[in-house]
Amino acid sequence: MIIMAGDFNLQGWDWKPKSLSPNTHHTNIHHKFTDILDDHGLQQMVEEPTKESNTLDLIITNYPNSFIRVETIHGISDHDIVFAELKTIPSKQTQKPRNISLYKKAKGDNIKEDLKSINEEITKMNHQDCCTQGICGTISEQTRKYHKYQPTTENSKIKRRQPLDNSRYQTANSKKGQTLQEKKEIS
Repeated sequence: MIIMAGDFNLQGWDWKPKSLSPNTHHTNIHHKFTDILDDHGLQQMVEEPTKESNTLDLIITNYPNSFIRVETIHGISDHDIVFAELKTIPSKQTQKPRNISLYKKAKGDNIKEDLKSINEEITKMNHQDCCTQGICGTISEQTRKYHKYQPTTENSKIKRRQPLDNSRYQTANSKKGQTLQEKKEIS
């Protein structure tokens, strides 16, 4: 669903019959804008003027049937407020499980020994004027060889919560309230 809203500042355009008022400046911009809307299947939803006799503040969407109502409300600004009510259901975004490295369970001593031996081997190669490509090949080869000491991993657990779920905050607040209540009872 695409929804774009804001002050598009297209003075002189009457959105009900989709026509320009006489003496409108920059008519080519107005026509290009409506061509873009038509080419992409977008529809402008605000039909009432938002500043004097002009409809400057627009709501553009590709799902016009999801709008229950669109109104302009007088506000404190020089533009009227555009109010829109939609029928929509928020979608749940699920996080894909991922591997988490458990570095506490890694074999640190073995890794240190292996890194020292790799360092010694590279130093020898450097003294023998070995090419850079050979050194890089040795590093990648040795790294794959000592892959067995890598920290263990486990899958992350997916927390399934509704959007805008504030139950964890309520729990924290209720615990604070409980401890305050206990303090009052003690004193």
